[in-house]
This record gives sequence, C-alpha cells and structure tokens, in this order.
Amino acid sequence: MLKSSLLSRSLHIALSAFVLVMVTASTADAQEPSQAEIKQQAESQLQTMSPQQIDGKIREYGLTRSEADAKAKELGIDLETYMQGYGQTPAATEPTALIKTDAPVVTQSKSSVSTQPLIKKISPPETVDLELFGQQFFKSGNANFDPSPSFSEKEYVVGAGDVLRLSLWGTTEMTNEFTVDKDGRILIPTVGPIMIAGLIFDDAKKKILFAMSKSYAGLTEIPPKIFMDVSLSKLRPIRVMMMGEVEQPGGYFVNNFGNVFNSLYAVGGPKASGTMRDIRVIRNNKQIARVDLYDYLVASTKTNDLRINENDIIFVPLRGKTVAIKGRVPRAGKFELLPGENLKKLLEFAGGIRTDVFNERIQVDRIIPFSERVKGGAERKLMDVEFEEIVTGKKDLVLEDGDIITIMPILDLRMNVVSVAGAVARPGTYQIEKLK
Repeated sequence: MLKSSLLSRSLHIALSAFVLVMVTASTADAQEPSQAEIKQQAESQLQTMSPQQIDGKIREYGLTRSEADAKAKELGIDLETYMQGYGQTPAATEPTALIKTDAPVVTQSKSSVSTQPLIKKISPPETVDLELFGQQFFKSGNANFDPSPSFSEKEYVVGAGDVLRLSLWGTTEMTNEFTVDKDGRILIPTVGPIMIAGLIFDDAKKKILFAMSKSYAGLTEIPPKIFMDVSLSKLRPIRVMMMGEVEQPGGYFVNNFGNVFNSLYAVGGPKASGTMRDIRVIRNNKQIARVDLYDYLVASTKTNDLRINENDIIFVPLRGKTVAIKGRVPRAGKFELLPGENLKKLLEFAGGIRTDVFNERIQVDRIIPFSERVKGGAERKLMDVEFEEIVTGKKDLVLEDGDIITIMPILDLRMNVVSVAGAVARPGTYQIEKLK
C-alpha cells in the first residue's frame, strides 16, 4: 500500500514537470524521495528536450500553459527557460552552426560525463565595403600617367614609325626630321635612302654619318668642318599582347618608353580575378620576368619591373590566396599574398596598426579547408591570436585563402575618473587616482 502511494505521488510530480522520469518506489527504500531529488531529475530530463517536445507533453497531459507553469514552480523550476531553449544542452539540439569554437561543453547524465565542441551560428564579418587592394588605382583614369621619355642609345632598336631629327652645322647648316617608313628606311635629299630599321640606335647614327659623309666631306675631315647630330624626335608606339585576366585580351599599342606597370595601366589593369603579384612577361617564347605590382602600390624601393619590347606578351594569371583585414588599421582591404607571406606581411600591407588598437588579441574568421572538414560539421571557425607575439615578430600565423582578420579597437572606458554634477562650480569628469 505504501509502495502504491509513493508511486502515485512521485509520478504526479514528475509528469507535472513534463519529463519522462518516473521516481518509482520499487526499490527496498521505504522513504519517499525528497523534492530536491525530484527537481534535480526533472531538470536533467528537461535539458534533453526541445521546446517543441515539452509543449507536446503539456498537451498530452491535458494541461494549459499557465497550469504547467504553476506546477513547475511548485518544484522550483522556471519552465519558461526551457521553453525558450536556454536550458538545452547541445546533445538535444541539431547542430546548424557555421562557426565552431574549440571550447568544450560538458553534458552530464546519470551514468557518464561527455564533452563535445560548441557549435554556434555567427555571421562572418562583413567585407562588402572592402576593396581589392590596387584595383582603385587602375580605375582612376589618370590620363597623365605616362612614362618619362628616357632610353639608352645602346639598347633602343629603331623601327618603322620612329621619327629622327638630323641637324648639320658648320660650313653647311640643316635641320630636318625623317620618319622611318614601313620598309625601315629614311630618305635624305642628296643622300638617298638609308636602311636603319632593326639597328640599335647608336649603330643607326654611325650608319647615317657614313652615308652623309659621301655627300658632305666636311663631316670626316680632320679637323671636321661640318658637325652632325641625330636624335629621336618621336618614338613609335609598340604593339604588345595582353593575355589572361584583363578586360579585353588582345594586341595593344603602348608607349615605347613603357614598362609592365605602365602598359597594364594603359589598358585598365588586371581584372578583379587577376593577380597583381605575379605578372609574367614572355619574349621570344621565353618567360623573362615575373613582376609584382605591389612593389609600386606599397611604395617599395625595390622593383623587378622591366621595359617592354615589340611583340612582348604580358600574361596576367588568376589571383592567388587573398585575405581581408579590417578594423584598426590605416589601409583596410583585401590583399593578395604570395607563398610564404602571412599575418605579419599582411599587417605591413595594411600600413601597420592604429594607436587605439586592443593589444591583446587579433581575431581570424576562417573557412575550414576541404581537407579538414568533417561531414555534417561546421565549415567556418574563429581563432583568437595573441596580438603581442605577432606585432613583436616572435610568431607569425599562417593564413588561408578567404581569411578575414579583424583588428579590435579599445573600449571607451577610463578607469581613474569620476563624474561630478549638480550644485558645484565646475561640473565634469575628474581624475581620482594617479595612473601606475
């Protein structure tokens, strides 16, 4: 009889808390379970139930929500907490998170204690407002950005379209300009045609002097009675091939004094999908240079650019590993990194850090690489990196494609002040102790 009474009372209390726990009296213990014990078992079971399951139990036992709340309060349980899902353990929920942390969550049952990673849905940092570094420079449309007209007479190759200025003085005076025609010749009156296309400019001058001396003997007399000067009045544009990730691949005429940077600027630069760190120059079917445009854009003193020649191919491959940095840096944006360049190099590209930076951590939002993903698991994760070790150069962090780095600001808190207001001569904020 006592057993039956205990079973009825225990079952009534447990069901009133909407759990599946039955505190039976089938044991040899003749004492009724305490309310604290029943509460503990009820809460343990509620933690494994979703709000929908709890609501289903309320309807199953024919109770209203207010009646359920009242009966739960008799046991000292706040049912609202579990109906909102705040009391649930990760074991009772379906992991739908995008961000995975390394902190374990402990769940306890009657028989064991287990740990599993906490998975929480957090939106990644917004990067829509961040531009790809260097793109704006090429889109500025500065028409005055032309290379300076300087060249070496021992390197420049004369070609059709070049304009030469010939000057004579002494016993004979003459100044005239001659254009190298499509056959590679200049035609000088009283001298005739002179083939100079394909010659180094210094050699072309010597050939012109030799031809002119046949008509003007004073050029070769000792001492000479006629003096001659030959200069390039206007250089022909040269044709180069722009290939790869540019807006319109094909042949372009560019300034003869130009290098790779000038030439790319003339056609609008690489597309957003193209690299700025590994531009290839191909000449006579051989790759002769790889140019890094960041050498110009970050004011580097060392560049590996070179002057282009006729029929050179400038090839722009696809953009490589790209990461974003935002927060308290002078130059926030998206930057392309070469192999071996990581967080320290990224901070250099971003211009360092501002004075109001939080000097304890840098946060990295990362897309988990394919090789590290677990089926059904998270695809992103957050990492907090020690700020001081990175800035002082003690350590570096290897970055992955798509990483978003956030440099945190300090809080607007002052620890040594007090505000004074009311009937005082000078209300305001005052220091209350000396800073250590």
